[in-house]
Amino acid sequence: MDKLDYRALCESTFISSWTKDMVVYTGDVVNFLPVFKVVHPVLASAFYLGKERKELWGIVAVDTVNHTTEWHNYNDCVSLEDWQVLLRMLDARFGWIKRVDGLREEIIANAKSLLR
Repeated sequence: MDKLDYRALCESTFISSWTKDMVVYTGDVVNFLPVFKVVHPVLASAFYLGKERKELWGIVAVDTVNHTTEWHNYNDCVSLEDWQVLLRMLDARFGWIKRVDGLREEIIANAKSLLR
């Protein structure tokens, strides 16, 4: 698998969808399932982690409910790349979901319904 250029992905996503809301994974789980929320992107930026200054790219966005600004890792911005980020996230973090018939599709449908 090719390594993704998160900087380029974040910058192109921000330019192409800066007026649109997006769905992000909150990091929370309820009944073992991921929790999502809608945010409005305002900036693509890097976050530097640790002594090695590891560069993580993501999107700074305003929460549409409580109007707070937060940085979201690109891999948590599940509505990007035509929902391909969500598919990768479910496979990587919630692999067990594939074994339950229809659950993966239900999670995807629920996440997509947040933007309607």
